[in-house]
Amino acid sequence: MAGGVIHVNSGKGDVFFLSPEGKEVLTPSKNVSVKLNEDFAGMTISEALMEAKKFAVGALQQRVAEKTRGFKCQPVVRNVDVKYTIKYGFQGQKPPRSH
Repeated sequence: MAGGVIHVNSGKGDVFFLSPEGKEVLTPSKNVSVKLNEDFAGMTISEALMEAKKFAVGALQQRVAEKTRGFKCQPVVRNVDVKYTIKYGFQGQKPPRSH
Protein backbone atom coordinates (compact mmCIF):
# COMPACT_ATOMS: atom_id res chain seq x y z
CA MET A 1 0.00 0.00 0.00
CA ALA A 2 1.75 3.13 -1.22
CA GLY A 3 1.46 6.03 1.12
CA GLY A 4 2.13 9.66 1.59
CA VAL A 5 0.69 12.64 3.39
CA ILE A 6 -2.10 14.95 2.29
CA HIS A 7 -2.80 18.18 4.10
CA VAL A 8 -6.45 19.20 4.26
CA ASN A 9 -7.05 22.96 4.28
CA SER A 10 -10.84 23.20 4.33
CA GLY A 11 -14.09 21.33 3.95
CA LYS A 12 -17.46 22.26 2.51
CA GLY A 13 -20.83 20.53 2.53
CA ASP A 14 -24.61 20.79 2.71
CA VAL A 15 -26.23 20.31 6.11
CA PHE A 16 -29.77 19.01 6.59
CA PHE A 17 -31.56 19.03 9.95
CA LEU A 18 -33.65 15.90 10.47
CA SER A 19 -35.97 14.93 13.31
CA PRO A 20 -35.83 11.39 14.72
CA GLU A 21 -38.71 10.58 12.32
CA GLY A 22 -36.62 11.71 9.34
CA LYS A 23 -38.46 14.98 8.64
CA GLU A 24 -36.63 18.24 8.04
CA VAL A 25 -37.11 20.61 10.96
CA LEU A 26 -34.99 23.54 9.74
CA THR A 27 -34.07 24.95 6.35
CA PRO A 28 -30.97 23.18 4.99
CA SER A 29 -27.69 25.11 5.08
CA LYS A 30 -25.93 24.86 1.73
CA ASN A 31 -22.19 25.23 1.15
CA VAL A 32 -21.26 25.44 4.82
CA SER A 33 -17.48 25.63 5.02
CA VAL A 34 -14.94 25.00 7.75
CA LYS A 35 -11.23 25.64 7.94
CA LEU A 36 -9.20 22.53 8.65
CA ASN A 37 -5.52 22.04 9.32
CA GLU A 38 -5.07 18.28 9.32
CA ASP A 39 -2.59 15.83 7.84
CA PHE A 40 -3.63 12.34 6.75
CA ALA A 41 -0.70 9.99 6.35
CA GLY A 42 0.31 6.44 5.55
CA MET A 43 -2.54 5.50 3.20
CA THR A 44 -3.45 5.75 -0.45
CA ILE A 45 -4.79 9.07 -1.74
CA SER A 46 -8.33 7.67 -1.91
CA GLU A 47 -8.15 6.37 1.67
CA ALA A 48 -6.69 9.66 2.93
CA LEU A 49 -9.46 11.62 1.20
CA MET A 50 -12.15 9.34 2.66
CA GLU A 51 -10.74 9.93 6.14
CA ALA A 52 -10.48 13.68 5.47
CA LYS A 53 -14.13 13.79 4.40
CA LYS A 54 -15.19 11.94 7.57
CA PHE A 55 -13.23 14.49 9.60
CA ALA A 56 -14.88 17.34 7.67
CA VAL A 57 -18.35 15.89 8.37
CA GLY A 58 -17.64 16.02 12.12
CA ALA A 59 -16.34 19.58 11.88
CA LEU A 60 -19.39 20.69 9.86
CA GLN A 61 -21.77 19.07 12.36
CA GLN A 62 -20.04 20.94 15.19
CA ARG A 63 -20.23 24.19 13.24
CA VAL A 64 -24.02 23.96 12.92
CA ALA A 65 -24.66 22.62 16.44
CA GLU A 66 -25.50 26.14 17.65
CA LYS A 67 -28.29 26.44 15.08
CA THR A 68 -29.94 23.24 16.33
CA ARG A 69 -29.95 24.22 20.00
CA GLY A 70 -33.46 23.70 21.35
CA PHE A 71 -34.44 21.39 18.48
CA LYS A 72 -34.39 17.63 18.72
CA CYS A 73 -32.72 16.91 15.42
CA GLN A 74 -29.69 15.38 13.84
CA PRO A 75 -27.53 17.42 11.46
CA VAL A 76 -26.84 15.28 8.39
CA VAL A 77 -23.98 16.38 6.13
CA ARG A 78 -23.97 15.59 2.40
CA ASN A 79 -21.97 16.56 -0.69
CA VAL A 80 -18.74 16.97 1.24
CA ASP A 81 -15.74 18.32 -0.61
CA VAL A 82 -12.29 18.95 0.84
CA LYS A 83 -9.49 21.19 -0.39
CA TYR A 84 -6.13 19.54 0.05
CA THR A 85 -2.50 19.61 -0.99
CA ILE A 86 -0.18 16.66 -1.37
CA LYS A 87 2.48 17.22 1.23
CA TYR A 88 4.61 14.13 0.68
CA GLY A 89 4.74 10.85 -1.19
CA PHE A 90 2.08 9.04 -3.21
CA GLN A 91 4.60 7.92 -5.84
CA GLY A 92 2.86 6.32 -8.77
CA GLN A 93 -0.64 7.30 -7.62
CA LYS A 94 -2.86 9.65 -9.51
CA PRO A 95 -4.93 12.04 -7.40
CA PRO A 96 -8.72 11.87 -7.90
CA ARG A 97 -10.04 14.35 -10.47
CA SER A 98 -11.82 16.78 -8.12
CA HIS A 99 -10.60 18.16 -4.84
